[in-house]
Amino acid sequence: MKNLDTQLSDKLFFVTKSSRVFSQIAIFCAAYLLWICIAILVLFVVWSQIRISGQFSWTNFVFLEAAVFLRLFVPWIVTMIFSFSIRRTRPFRAEHHKPLIHMPFETPSFPSAHATISFVFVTFFIGDAILFPLALAMAVAVVYGRVAVGVHYVSDILAGAVVGLVFGVLVSRFLPFFISVSS
Repeated sequence: MKNLDTQLSDKLFFVTKSSRVFSQIAIFCAAYLLWICIAILVLFVVWSQIRISGQFSWTNFVFLEAAVFLRLFVPWIVTMIFSFSIRRTRPFRAEHHKPLIHMPFETPSFPSAHATISFVFVTFFIGDAILFPLALAMAVAVVYGRVAVGVHYVSDILAGAVVGLVFGVLVSRFLPFFISVSS
């Protein structure tokens, strides 16, 4: 008998797979939305730098992008350490079905690196009444997509989200770069 985690993950995958519309939405969320989130961060760094100083400076841009990179990189490294220590098989391998996306580089499943990075993205906008809910919705869409296309279990994305939120907030204490449109 399958455990609840596997049952929920399979159900979401097979419901998504049976609908062309849901399949396309899930593929977009799983494969492309995280890259859009990262591009948004780069644009917000440029925009916030111009808004605060009135001009663009490559030196400031490189420094701020390095801070963004570290806030994303440290939680990702923690996730990879957990992932390669636990070595959980991906659901499409364990359940013998074809995922809806191609994975050019396959790492172990638990915890989800996409969930980690997505929820670190959310921590950049803590305290902003408009951007925080939007960032949270984007992160939820990314993790929905990862389960719906069959490359993660629900527990993978929950663990990745916790790692992303916890380490995103912790790293931000050392690299206090918050993006805010108010002020």
